[in-house]
Amino acid sequence: LVRRPKDSSEAYVAMVEENEIRVGLSYYERARIAMKSVEQGVYPDLKTALNTLFENVSRAKRSKIKSFTRLVATLDGALSFPAQIGERLGLELAKRLDEEPGLGERLRGRLAEAGPANAEEEQRILSAPAATPGAGKTPAPAKPKPEVARKGGVRVRYEPSKDRATLDGLDAVTHA
Repeated sequence: LVRRPKDSSEAYVAMVEENEIRVGLSYYERARIAMKSVEQGVYPDLKTALNTLFENVSRAKRSKIKSFTRLVATLDGALSFPAQIGERLGLELAKRLDEEPGLGERLRGRLAEAGPANAEEEQRILSAPAATPGAGKTPAPAKPKPEVARKGGVRVRYEPSKDRATLDGLDAVTHA
């Protein structure tokens, strides 16, 4: 089948459809295509690119592709095996990149330093807790919650963090 796209938008759609049929693009590759199409002015924004290029996929799948654009924006060029990043790792990583300031730079540094020889090594670096500040440290203990008890119409509330007890509930309770 010979296609003659009228414009670059149709050409991109044809390319994506052809590649989906032949090789089954990874989420990273889909996200990269969408971002590159916006960079090249084929689409005015990412939302339009995603909706046009992937109009035949579910909204949930488009949302996942959009999440992977965070990886592309942050790690493109630093990854040796981006197409091997699975859905779960990619979505977790996208979330961490949004929540942890500086994570992208730390990961870029670790990837450059390690020079992973295969996809498994690269994925270990991307998923390692050591990629976050304070990783491996014992988490801080949770603050104690106030204890509340009721007895005989009086409510007693003890707050260990403030070393304070509060009584209320009866008019007879007075301040000392």
